[in-house]
Parts: sequence; structure tokens; C-alpha cells
Amino acid sequence: MTASRRRSTLLLDSNPKLPAPRETEISGEWTTVWRGDLQATPAGSGSPFSVTTEDVMEVLGEDANDLLAASDLDMDELVGLLNAETMLLPRIDEQTEAEIEAALAGVSTADPEAEEGERKAEPRAALSPWRKRFLRATIGAVLLSAAGGGAAAATMNKTVNLNVDGKTKTVHTFADNVEGVLESEGLKAGSHDTLSPSPNASVSDGGTVTLDRGRQLSVTVDGVQQQHWVHAENVGQALQDLQINTSNAWISTRPDSQIPLGGQNIEVKTLKAIQILDGANKPRMVDTHAVTVGELLKSLNLPLGPKDTVSPGADVKLANGAQVMISRSGVKVINQNEDIDPPVQKVDDDSMYEGEQKVTDPGTPGKQIVTYRITDVNGKETKREQLGVKKVSDAKPKVIHVGSKKKPEPSVSNGALWDQIAQCESSGNWSADTGNGYYGGLQFNTPTWQSNGGGKYAPRADQASKAQQIDIANKVKAARGLQPWECAGKLGMD
Repeated sequence: MTASRRRSTLLLDSNPKLPAPRETEISGEWTTVWRGDLQATPAGSGSPFSVTTEDVMEVLGEDANDLLAASDLDMDELVGLLNAETMLLPRIDEQTEAEIEAALAGVSTADPEAEEGERKAEPRAALSPWRKRFLRATIGAVLLSAAGGGAAAATMNKTVNLNVDGKTKTVHTFADNVEGVLESEGLKAGSHDTLSPSPNASVSDGGTVTLDRGRQLSVTVDGVQQQHWVHAENVGQALQDLQINTSNAWISTRPDSQIPLGGQNIEVKTLKAIQILDGANKPRMVDTHAVTVGELLKSLNLPLGPKDTVSPGADVKLANGAQVMISRSGVKVINQNEDIDPPVQKVDDDSMYEGEQKVTDPGTPGKQIVTYRITDVNGKETKREQLGVKKVSDAKPKVIHVGSKKKPEPSVSNGALWDQIAQCESSGNWSADTGNGYYGGLQFNTPTWQSNGGGKYAPRADQASKAQQIDIANKVKAARGLQPWECAGKLGMD
């Protein structure tokens, strides 16, 4: 079977941006050219734009021998058909390819004002992407015609299951490998994506390609930001994969919401148990998602006054079990009615002995209004300042009569003995008060002085005269001897 026995027509893909094709007969052969100002010339073998064996191998790759065998063609016959010796084929010269690529890019090569680089494509050693696709379609059509349709079509056109982000669809492709399948669907695996099989792995009819595209997730947990790349289908699964505890937590986004390809920012606030001590109020426990002390006060509607303080500070982050103390400081000004103590007026009274006194008129307190500024902290007054006083009434003096009559001195005996003992006890100072609990020249303690009648003279021995102290000492000596005086023993007295 030779190529000259067959004749086929290759239909070009329709594109509204491209000029419509027309058929032209040249030297008894047919070729398809684009409407426009293109010169209709044959694309036969030997033309600079002929399809070569290398072109076919580049397009078919490892499948070349199997495809040729299935179509009952050898390489020369296939190349001949592709170069339009007997086939109705499109013209593929540089100008044609430039016009097609310009039309796909929205650039007209007929525009005289266009830049030189836009009007004419630079010659390339390798097949251009468009020409490679076109040539693959052309080879497919030739082999399909030569083989009667079955084997070549089955080998060239594959049905592949493409799973992208958990969603599967069936695609038909001429691609040889995984990367080609993705390109045919306008997809490409990025550095943070997972792809199975690998990009260069070959694909077969009925095979499966799985692409999970990575999404950047910015997660802020209690004010601390983390950056992650995830492949989870939704927010909840992503947080679980990242081992972020969301039990009873507040999350800024619904857990079942999908993560956009462009990434997403998510905030998580964990639940915390906090003890609140607010001024003079009783301590209480609250559960909160607040991150900082200030956020907690706001959520509980606990504003601070001008002089109030909170510990720890409003910017401090909360931890589970933390204690927050609010000191409430208030300042107030009050007017307070107060008594004015009556002044004391003493009057000498010779009808009473010295040391005696009697209140003859208690007097009457005066009245005044005192203005104070008071500072409270947590309900307790911590400072009081007097700002002013207004007298309402004067006080009436309190009158006290003070005795001026001398008490009679008692007669004394054993004066020399007591002078010796006093000299030892107090260096002879009959008014001694050293602060040791003993008083006078003979160093009486107050219980001994009072129990032996000293109270009739004075409250304490140092306030009594020498004769009065000796009188009480003689009474003690009569009852107990000289034993109460240590100095008596030192002096060898019985």
C-alpha cells in the first residue's frame, strides 16, 4: 500500500481570531492555505519548511515504531504524506506560523505599524509549540486514515482520569506524559504541589493523574503567627493536619470552608479560664477566648477609670489559669460636721490637796464643717486631705479645779537606814524614774507602792516626797522586813 493510493482532508481547529482557510490547486496537487495575502506555494519535499524524520520522531517519541506498524506505513511514506505529496495538508511556512501565533496573541502581522518582532517570527531550530501541536494532529489524521482508524487512534488518543484537589474528571489527550496531560488542561504543578505520577512519567489509556495543589495558610494562634503550606480540602482538616488544638476554640473562618488557591489568613483563639479580682468585689472565674488582658476587659465590659490600674498590663497575653487584678481608685470631696473640743480651764483650789482635781463644768463642744478630699483604693480609704474648715459655733470651756493645799508630811523614823539603802538603790535620787519599772529613791514598783497605801500620796513613788516614800517603806519593812531591797543584803542589814 502506497501513499499515492490515498487522499485525506485534515480539518484545522476553528479559532475566531484566525483567518478562515481556503483550498488552492497547485500543479495538480491540493494544499490548504489561509485566506489573506499568503502566497500559495506547494509544501512538497525539499521545501525549507518540509516535515522531516526528526520532526516526526520529536512528536511521536517512543511510540513511533508502534504507530507506524499499526498503520502499515514506514517512516519515508509517513514523511511523504506529511509533506503533501498526495495529501490535502495545511501550509506551514514561517509567515503562516507567524500569522497564526500573532492571531492567537491578538497581534496582526498585516499592520504596517507593528514592530518588526511582531510582524515576523524569528526562525527557530526546534518546533514551536503551535507547530508541534499542529504536526501531532496532522500525524494523527494521516495514521488514522492509513490504518483505517482503529489502532492509531487508540494509540494516539488516551482517556485519562485527572484528579485535581480531590475532584476527578475524564480527559482525552494525545499527551505522552503526566506533564503533557496537565498542560492540555491548562495546569502546571508548582513547587508546593504534590503530583502523582511524576511529571515525566508516561501515561496510558485509563491511567490516573493526581494533582493536589498547595495553599499557603497563615495561622495566628493566640497572637502568634505561623506560615504553612497545606493540601487539605478545608480549614478544619488543615488545622487538624497542623496539630493545632481547636477544641472549644474561636476560629475566624468556618472549619468546613474551602481554602482558596491564593491562600488564606486564619485566626484561632483558644479557650482560657481566668480569675478576675475587680476592686472590692469577690474574686470570680470566667472562660474567655480573649488573647490579651485589654481584650478580656473589653469583652467583659470592665472599663478602667482615670486612676484605676490593672495587673498584669493590658497588653500582656493571657494564659490558661492566669489571674487579673483590677485596682479601683476613686477620689471624692466631702463636707463633714465635726465637734470642736472645749478648751480646758484650770482653777487653783486651796480646798483640795495638791494632786487632787475636780471638773466643775464639762463645757460644751463647738461645731464646725470640715471639707476633706478622700482617696479610696478597692473600697478602702487610703488618703484624707483637709481642704478647709468653717466654724459654726464656739466651744464653751471645760472648768477643772486643781488642789493647791499642801499635804501634811508624815513623821518618819529610821531615816539614816533608808538614806543608806537609797544611796545604793538610786544614788540617793528620791525622784528617780529610769524606765525600768521601779520609782523613787527606794525603787518601789507600782503594785507594791499602791498595795501599801502609797496611793494616798501619789500615783507613783517618784511623785511622792522623801518622807512619804520612807513612811511607805517602814510599812513594807514591818510586813516583810528588808528582803524586798537587794541593797540591804549587800550592806549587811537584816
